[in-house]
Amino acid sequence: MAGTATKNFSYSEFTKQGKPGAGVPDSVLSEQDRYKVHQLCKAILQPIRDQYGQVSINSGKRSAVHNANVGGSPASHHLYNGMSCAVDFTVLGFADDVQGRADVALFILQRCPFAFSELIWYTTTNHFHMALPTERHGQKVLVKTNRPSPEKYVALEFDPANATASARRVVAQMLKLDAELRG
Repeated sequence: MAGTATKNFSYSEFTKQGKPGAGVPDSVLSEQDRYKVHQLCKAILQPIRDQYGQVSINSGKRSAVHNANVGGSPASHHLYNGMSCAVDFTVLGFADDVQGRADVALFILQRCPFAFSELIWYTTTNHFHMALPTERHGQKVLVKTNRPSPEKYVALEFDPANATASARRVVAQMLKLDAELRG
């Protein structure tokens, strides 16, 4: 798929499913999907890239089959149903740097407090998940743990109307949970 969503992101980055050579066909973006990817890049990913450098897209749009194969929720934002649109990404250089990832999380929460419905900090794979706001999803900031359900995700209380103070508190909680889970 040709074209760029923003100056540093191509639409094709959001259609890859699985590792190259794994035999999983790419997903296809509709015009509505392209619009959602553009919004995601413009509001969230491009500012992160401008601030921190290279951002690697790990997962964008998924087929229902691929989503099930990777353990995704049947209602996953990665399916791009309705207004849903999600991305899993890594900021290169910070993948193994917990404090660097905390700085990225703080930047997202302070710079883009109304631009997402989900922000998930993954402790086990060192990446972030973000989804655009939708009517059916309220705003959530979560830490994904290696614990079994129902403690698989820990919800953190974030107040976008008071983003500066709330973001600092949330990131401190993320770091504490990350240290506990790795410890």
